[in-house]
Amino acid sequence: MNYLTKSFALCLMLASIIGCATAATAPSGRGIPIVVMSEDSDPNSVKRSSDIFRRVITELQDMMQRYDYLVLDEEFIAGKLGWEVRDRRPKTELVQFVDLAIKSGDATLSPRAMVVVKIRAAAKNMGFGTKAQVRITGDIYDIDSNAYLGGWEVPVKEFPAPRDCSGICITEVVGNNARDLATTLGDVLRKKLTYTARGDAGQRLSKGRDDKQLVNRYLIKFKNFSLTEILSLTEVLETEFDDYVQARSPEGDSAVFKYNYESYKRPNNMFRSLNRLLLAAGYPEDQFKVMLRDRREFFIDKLYDAPPRPGKDVPRLR
Repeated sequence: MNYLTKSFALCLMLASIIGCATAATAPSGRGIPIVVMSEDSDPNSVKRSSDIFRRVITELQDMMQRYDYLVLDEEFIAGKLGWEVRDRRPKTELVQFVDLAIKSGDATLSPRAMVVVKIRAAAKNMGFGTKAQVRITGDIYDIDSNAYLGGWEVPVKEFPAPRDCSGICITEVVGNNARDLATTLGDVLRKKLTYTARGDAGQRLSKGRDDKQLVNRYLIKFKNFSLTEILSLTEVLETEFDDYVQARSPEGDSAVFKYNYESYKRPNNMFRSLNRLLLAAGYPEDQFKVMLRDRREFFIDKLYDAPPRPGKDVPRLR
């Protein structure tokens, strides 16, 4: 092998190693829809209409989109629904905003995760000049599961500004530095969200599961099923359904039985699997109805009380 051939082979090897390392260290969001919002109810925080906030939010959205998260713009959602985005909103209003957008039924307006950002900035006249500082925090919430996924605070950064710097001057100085901090915050938050979305990758891959989903928490309500039927159906849900995580907090009786069920299945796949479960168990199609509300609650109603026809063994439902 001559020198050129060896050099070419070495270059290919290095390119392969670098490519593998990049793939291993840069996990993506796999298209999870998210929305980035401002929590500015604190009068000492930077309000969302500020140019400082605009720079921060732009940097955060760009960071998330770069790693394959589907970023939904808050103002676009408001525009489509005829709403107004106001300053100084508490976190409860942000939750209500997102929840009502999801209830519109338009998938393009329905985020799965919400990133809430809070910015505090201050400037102090030192006599000879101005000392400015900025602090940014971010929290991530799983909207479907009403769960807190994690957060992070960028360490307070202090930086100089010209003497008597105020108004547009201080906005520009703080804005430029806040944008750099937003890059750091965005990198940390997207890593946390990606890790949460993967879950326990080793365990899930060992069971042949897709490790690209967030856990979905469902409330399943059985109505007019006997206790024997409920026990049989829930056993299949826990032993034969792919992507099952755990079940908890059952309550009720044969009239109405409530069942909290966690799975990596998305709502549309869960809907199909529940219908297939009942059909495979021998229930005629006109004897039951499966309904989904708000992407979180399944209602399974047995419409009349005739015993189910003998069914085949329930296969592994995917």
